[in-house]
Amino acid sequence: MPESSPLPAIPWSIYSSTLTFAISIAVISYITMRRKVLPGVPIPPSPSVLWGHERTIFQWPIGSWYGEWFDSIGPTYRIKAAGIDKDILVTVDPYAIHQMYTKNPYNYQHSSAFRKLISRILGRGLVWVEGQDDHRRMRSLVATAFNQDRIRAFLPHIWDTAGRLKDSLEKHISHRSGLNSSMAIIDLTHWTELTTLDVIGKVALGFDFQFGRTPEAKAIVKSWRDQVRFGMHHSAFYATVLLRTMPWLTSLPVTFMKTQGYDIKATVSRLARKLLDTAPGSLEWNRDLFSILFTAYKNQGTGHDISAQEAIEHIRLALFNYSHARMT
Repeated sequence: MPESSPLPAIPWSIYSSTLTFAISIAVISYITMRRKVLPGVPIPPSPSVLWGHERTIFQWPIGSWYGEWFDSIGPTYRIKAAGIDKDILVTVDPYAIHQMYTKNPYNYQHSSAFRKLISRILGRGLVWVEGQDDHRRMRSLVATAFNQDRIRAFLPHIWDTAGRLKDSLEKHISHRSGLNSSMAIIDLTHWTELTTLDVIGKVALGFDFQFGRTPEAKAIVKSWRDQVRFGMHHSAFYATVLLRTMPWLTSLPVTFMKTQGYDIKATVSRLARKLLDTAPGSLEWNRDLFSILFTAYKNQGTGHDISAQEAIEHIRLALFNYSHARMT
């Protein structure tokens, strides 16, 4: 029988082209499946292929596009995330919020990348901790500081600080008028941040920031201004997308990563340690958040105790709420 001729060799270029094509199809399919979640939930029109809806949201005043889409779409919708991230659910529906924050709070966890950033900036307090047992223990500890009776007891401190704000604004306007200025230009964010910090210092920690005149107040205000200024820069948007896509970047020994939030963390930690060290031997329990933390810190071995570091983390979180409140 005549020998069969061998099959012609397939050029390597065809192999490589086929392999590249197959990998490309696989990657595109993966990204498409990964990004498309909750297919029954409506989505705003015209997302960018690369940036989704997120860059548009970032480039406009805070909340403007969310409000626009709530009006045109409804209380619940999803937006396309930048990069290869999954769609993002956006809702103001009371029932959905109740399901997430009250009925099933432990089913919704932070991503690994942002949990590390939370640890660096806010500390390992109630926002950072996860898991039903640990979160419930921390939540039950601090919840009593914010019941209705305690909130009513806050009012005298709030009125006192409001009086300081009024006096300071009057002096500022009078000074500007004395300079023959045609008008007094007032940066309200400066005044509201001092007011908010004063209120939180008094009602949560029993500490008087003296309307921004103490060294601690000046350091905290400066740190948060720097943090907010960076967050408003366009590079912050791209950094957020990058960290979500590659969360392992937060573990790199890069100076920027290691020092993120360091100033505010160091300042508040020093203040918290000072409060713990200089507090009297006993405080009226449930007077404020600090008295609850201090009592739990002193009651070592009772089963309801916390370490000094845990107390410091809670104080850091309380002062972070100052920054959130002043920006909203």
